[in-house]
Amino acid sequence: MNKNKEIKLFDDVYFSPVHYLTFCEILSELINKKKNGIFNISSDESISKYKFGKLIAKHFLFKTNNIKKISIDEMKNLIKRPKNMSLNNLLIKKTLKIKKINIINNIKRDLRIFND
Repeated sequence: MNKNKEIKLFDDVYFSPVHYLTFCEILSELINKKKNGIFNISSDESISKYKFGKLIAKHFLFKTNNIKKISIDEMKNLIKRPKNMSLNNLLIKKTLKIKKINIINNIKRDLRIFND
């Protein structure tokens, strides 16, 4: 990996990422409790791709100065997509009595795995 390579991330495209282990735990609980329906499994927070990239870099102690903001509107060759791809997770939290699904806690979970 080139440490000096510039990374361009959208500062106007939002999503609500969730850690894969959190996703698997929630999915497993849904299956075990025989719950049916459509559930959004996502974090509580909506965050831009740019801010998320900076957050990940910061928590893994990577340099952030190579991460640059870009607008999705500047990219003419992309397939049209919404600027806000965040999901509402209230139903899954209510169904499984989950208080919070937090991006920061998920990143810290990765740090524990990474450092073990």
